[in-house]
This record gives sequence, structure tokens and C-alpha cells, in this order.
Amino acid sequence: MEPDDPINVLDQPLAPCSSTPLTGFFRDGHCNTCAADQGSHTV
Repeated sequence: MEPDDPINVLDQPLAPCSSTPLTGFFRDGHCNTCAADQGSHTV
């Protein structure tokens, strides 16, 4: 399971959104997602 390329709506790299606690499906501080993410871990 690998995250999709992390880009924002402007086609730019994502900036970390949280580090305390780490958030997101991959718990990496970014809103990364992939096909295995059956919840809603994006913004």
C-alpha cells in the first residue's frame, strides 16, 4: 500500500497539516490517500 502522489488543488506538493498528533490515513502529517482508504482522510 503506497500513498498517491501528494499534490494540492494547484498541482503543488502538499504541506504538512498536522504533526502533533500526526494525522491522515498514513499518519504522516499529510492528507495522503490511496485506494485502501475507505474513510475520508482528505480535505
